Amino acid sequence: FEKLTNIVHANDDSIESHKQTLCSLKDVEKEHIINVLNTTNNNITHASQILGIGRNTLYRKLREFGIKCYIMEQGSKTEHSSKTEHF
Repeated sequence: FEKLTNIVHANDDSIESHKQTLCSLKDVEKEHIINVLNTTNNNITHASQILGIGRNTLYRKLREFGIKCYIMEQGSKTEHSSKTEHF
């Protein structure tokens, strides 16, 4: 327990110095979704499998985070863009 307390106190100091580089869990989730979509060439089925969520959940998260990918805009599964945009 004493070692854990020391680690926590040490991290308190580093948090202040790295505050600008810290981001919320939602930001991390959004960036991870974008990275997976880019890696899978915006293949929603494959991306949802990698993320461990259902396709409908991925579509909801795309809307929630304002992520636009070619498939959502075109409604087509045959053509994919290699770039996912986020706003």
